[in-house]
Amino acid sequence: MTRHVGRSAIARIVLLTASAVVCWAQSTPQFTVSLNPVTIPGLPSLQSSAWAQSGGKWLLVGGRTNGLHLFVQSSNQGATPPANAFPTASANTNVWVIDPVNQKVYSESLQSTGLSPTIVAQLSGNNAQHAQNGDTLYIIGGYGSDGSGNMITFPYLTAIQVSEAINAIINQQPLAPYIQQTNTFVDCPLAGANAFTSCQGAQQPCKPGPTYQQCIQQQQNSCLLQQHQATTQCASQVQSGSVSGLPTDTGYYARVTGGGMLQAGNYYYLVMGQDFEGLYSTAQGDYGKWPVNQVYTERIAAFWFTPPPYLSAAVLQVWQQDPNDSTTPYHRRDLNVVPELTASGDQNIGVYGGVFVPGQDVAYRNPILIENPSDLTKVSRTAQTYQQMMSQYECAQLSMADQAGGNMIHVFFGGISLYYLDSKTMKLRMDEGLPFIANLSTVVHNSSGVWSEFVSTEPLPGLMGADAMFIPNPSAAAAANGVVLLNQLQGKTLVGWIFGGILAQLPEAGSSKTPATQASNALYEVWVTPGTPPANYWMPAVAPVATAAAPPPKPKP
Repeated sequence: MTRHVGRSAIARIVLLTASAVVCWAQSTPQFTVSLNPVTIPGLPSLQSSAWAQSGGKWLLVGGRTNGLHLFVQSSNQGATPPANAFPTASANTNVWVIDPVNQKVYSESLQSTGLSPTIVAQLSGNNAQHAQNGDTLYIIGGYGSDGSGNMITFPYLTAIQVSEAINAIINQQPLAPYIQQTNTFVDCPLAGANAFTSCQGAQQPCKPGPTYQQCIQQQQNSCLLQQHQATTQCASQVQSGSVSGLPTDTGYYARVTGGGMLQAGNYYYLVMGQDFEGLYSTAQGDYGKWPVNQVYTERIAAFWFTPPPYLSAAVLQVWQQDPNDSTTPYHRRDLNVVPELTASGDQNIGVYGGVFVPGQDVAYRNPILIENPSDLTKVSRTAQTYQQMMSQYECAQLSMADQAGGNMIHVFFGGISLYYLDSKTMKLRMDEGLPFIANLSTVVHNSSGVWSEFVSTEPLPGLMGADAMFIPNPSAAAAANGVVLLNQLQGKTLVGWIFGGILAQLPEAGSSKTPATQASNALYEVWVTPGTPPANYWMPAVAPVATAAAPPPKPKP
């Protein structure tokens, strides 16, 4: 579980805005969710992995084979480095194939594949961002050992030809021909920056006097326009295949872990995350040595990928956080980046949860909607006022659209949460210790800006879901971006599977020196039944009303 913070740092998660507007105009969700455990001999215990599927089989790479990371710090007054909180012995160094239909499992060690050291290192890392397009799995960034004893965030894009890789592993054939990697990216923001710098250098000095400030502003606007034009021209050239003479970088924008990546139209959006370099430590005094550096990207970047066998990559556009925005909405990692679908069928991107507000032990609870991502000239990013109650960390997640009702629905399976449902009182309780939970919740919103949230009164099988994989059933009715079309489901439908993740024995499983967690090898079928749910299946996820504390007893005379 790559949280990259000490338990002391995630121990307190509070409301970002006490006066947030919560609208409960929407009705109870008209569906139920059930999990059916599946037993397949030989399933690996994995969390924070990348995955893809082809022909009814799943390909899994990267991640970790243990649970929550260790909470360590230097010793001998800072003279001795901390132990590696992400020990290489617990890295997943195998490539796995799971056949859920025939209940078979295959694997191959990355060390025996003949792949280059940088590919082996990245594919052994964890919390990389990934997306599948057709038969290609793209993996970017991630955190792990570089193979030379250094813990880094990887500056690479790796592409795997999924069906060929699956067949190679099953038939014990060479895997290397089906995996490519690059750290050379055409950099369109740099093309724009170069144009801005050139423009400024060519400007004549403004003359002192009453029009001086106006002259300065006009020159600035002129150079900003040239910057925008150069960035746009670069992106156009990339998409036409004419990249000669365009500037490049060596993975600056790829060096991300704990973010999310989704495809929208022809583009791949790498959303937020961080660049973490070096060993992890819980001691603030260790920062600068362990880790060497930890920088939140505070950005959304649009990429263009050309698939194998001629793998290439480009950064087309970047939306950096406004430095004047005191709410710092992009300062997030370990978040859920999910597909959205409007009632008219437009594909958007949703950002839910994530940590940390600068200078505070506070998680973000207000979602962000990235709209019109299929058109770089129309992209908008809007932070919502709604405050998400549950599952603020990355977890298994299912997205569905009720297009008849105009609702977008996100189902979150457990994970780590500010609130949980008390099984005795059947009321939500806030736990600033940020526990693992066994609750399934759903966030619903529509184009009118109405948001609501519900929690199922039926618990999950355990304290599960954190850094788990939701693998969709390709046979279920869904939009091109993977959003399940709830109105088209005919009765109880297998919509996908949940695999792996972190399984906790205690809600506060990270509070002890030996975390009571493990990587899970549990596999569950996920079934959705549309229609009116049983009475009390869903309850509104609202905070309990605070009551005044009783006065202390009077002292005895």
